[in-house]
Amino acid sequence: MTKNASLADQWATRFANLLGGEERRGEPDYRGSGPLVGDAIEVLTPLEMAAADAWAVENGTSGLVLMERAGLAVAEAARRMVPIGARISVMTGPGNNGGDGFVAARILPEAGYLVSVG
Repeated sequence: MTKNASLADQWATRFANLLGGEERRGEPDYRGSGPLVGDAIEVLTPLEMAAADAWAVENGTSGLVLMERAGLAVAEAARRMVPIGARISVMTGPGNNGGDGFVAARILPEAGYLVSVG
């Protein structure tokens, strides 16, 4: 990534890296084996993530879409860790990531997991 790249290009590159190094078009299929989180090469700090969220919202992505994408990434990470049919407990709370957990808890049963929310 060059210093002359626009902020949008810099974030696009960072998120593409988090998705496995290639851009994904359309809705990701959480039942597939695509590289959603397992091949991530970069982790954002809480301040960087807050800035990324703010940038995305300012540029037209709704908070609901961000939450859906985060929940999908959590579900994909869980899918990579345990076999289909396993029991998964999703712990949620009142913080900023509670909704992400509820999204993951909604998606995982559709992929064949037994899910409880706490």
